[in-house]
Amino acid sequence: MKYLLLLLLLSISHLLRAQTQSIKKWHADSLLTRDDFQGKPDPASSFHAASCCMISYNCKIIKTPQGNKPDFKVEALFNRSLAWMKGKMSDQTLRHENFHFAIEELNARILLKAFKAIRYSPSFKTEVEQAYALIRKKTDDMHHTYDEESYRSLNVAGQKRWEEYITQELANLPR
Repeated sequence: MKYLLLLLLLSISHLLRAQTQSIKKWHADSLLTRDDFQGKPDPASSFHAASCCMISYNCKIIKTPQGNKPDFKVEALFNRSLAWMKGKMSDQTLRHENFHFAIEELNARILLKAFKAIRYSPSFKTEVEQAYALIRKKTDDMHHTYDEESYRSLNVAGQKRWEEYITQELANLPR
């Protein structure tokens, strides 16, 4: 029984390590590479690549003499095992996908700012969920508009406008 339990714990540990390795946290100095696109391509898709970006958050409640205070951690993440490319990805497409990840980071920062405005109260959980849902919708809309206006990087002028916009917004909203 001890060996079975040990084997189970080792298996769970290996699985968690594998899941952690498939997740990349956004960092300005660590751009996506072709090696980050490890998922299976969708044969029905007309796209050359697909990113899998998400915003993760958690909250700890810290007890202080002034009362309970929420402490949020918000991160933009990239799931390597769900992101894919068909054939060899061009530099132009890779750059475009990096800006999808930057859009996720920008909106993670916006979400953190919204969370910090929420005070601990009986409706705290609902307010957090509503803030997340609102920012998630805005993030998804931004990704869609980015793809349309840049024509998935084929519209060079549209791609450049978006790159300038995202870069400026990230600079205006530091962590």
